[in-house]
Amino acid sequence: MINNREEPRVRSIKGARAVVEVSGTGHDCVIKNISGRGARIVLDEPVDISKRFQLYIKTENKTMLVSKRWQLGRQVGVRFDENLAWIDRHLAA
Repeated sequence: MINNREEPRVRSIKGARAVVEVSGTGHDCVIKNISGRGARIVLDEPVDISKRFQLYIKTENKTMLVSKRWQLGRQVGVRFDENLAWIDRHLAA
């Protein structure tokens, strides 16, 4: 399997919510791994999520705009629209 990531991700279990901007519909999910550029999330229920949505990380009380890169069932790979330096600092601690 080829790894196309620009930087390594760190395993994580963080509660989150994927919110579709247009409709305001939200879907609970768990962040399974994360880096400053992207994450892999697992949705609580199978749903075809939109290409762009907001990801709210509950434990960090942070919301960011993300782009869906791939989806396989309930698993979704996302890329953050902005590099999130706070995640890199947080993961280094």
